[in-house]
Amino acid sequence: MKSSIKEDWKIFEETVAQIEKVLSPKGAVVKSPDRITDLVTNRQREVDASIRYFDKNTPVLITVECRDRKKVQDDMWIEQLVTKQRKIGAIKTIAVSSKGFTKPAQITAKEFGIELRTCEKVKDEQILAMLDGLSFSVISTFRHIDELHLQVENENKPSGLVKPHMDAEMDKYQHDAVIAYTGAADKEIKLKDLLDLMDDSTVSEEDKARKVKGDTLTLNIEMDPGYWYYPVGELRYGIKKIRLKLRFESNTDTIPIISVSNYNKGKTTVAQMVKASLRLDNETSAHISLVR
Repeated sequence: MKSSIKEDWKIFEETVAQIEKVLSPKGAVVKSPDRITDLVTNRQREVDASIRYFDKNTPVLITVECRDRKKVQDDMWIEQLVTKQRKIGAIKTIAVSSKGFTKPAQITAKEFGIELRTCEKVKDEQILAMLDGLSFSVISTFRHIDELHLQVENENKPSGLVKPHMDAEMDKYQHDAVIAYTGAADKEIKLKDLLDLMDDSTVSEEDKARKVKGDTLTLNIEMDPGYWYYPVGELRYGIKKIRLKLRFESNTDTIPIISVSNYNKGKTTVAQMVKASLRLDNETSAHISLVR
């Protein structure tokens, strides 16, 4: 069985690609990994990431190669990258190591234009001091149906039948309960359709604040009774108005910071990747990657 847990080297490559995407010129396309045609052999060569953009009308290709190894990277890897860069036609190659580079590797890189970076994880005990109060949180809102009322025309029909019938349907089918049909095509209108309509109509910052506060929001739909109807047995009750009241509540959870990585050019930190993750329930997780 294939494991769903990513290898450390893959996470390292993805981290580097995310940082380079932020550092790249506006409009640049970053792909990780990528395959590029070798101009000498005509074969496909894989790179850990590619950065493509246009400088005026000239296409630019920059490649990124990563190594998350236990040892400092030596001159041999840089020599390989010099040849590979020329064969695939990249204008520049960025070599990224988690442990840095030997002195000969740095000399060769400078001679042949290979840019060196290090991407190093910050030790756990240093994270809090480095973040200077930075934190993440997620607000989860929950809705409860306080009222669903149908105002129907019941001329020449018995009254008092719609509500108990609809309540029974909602108890049985929950959000999949049918609460109306269109008169023209007999299309089902389910409770979840009304909930979606409520979501679509309450997207303002004021509405969002009211949901977090725990207010009750009301959706009113008025129509000609010949447009939608509710059936009870053989009877069709034309709907004049639908009123849906939803009561909201919210929870705020802190998203723990799981790692911080410094992205360095020489001794200068050019970017920092902060990652946070929280599992809210069996189906929902919150993941944040912030480059600063």
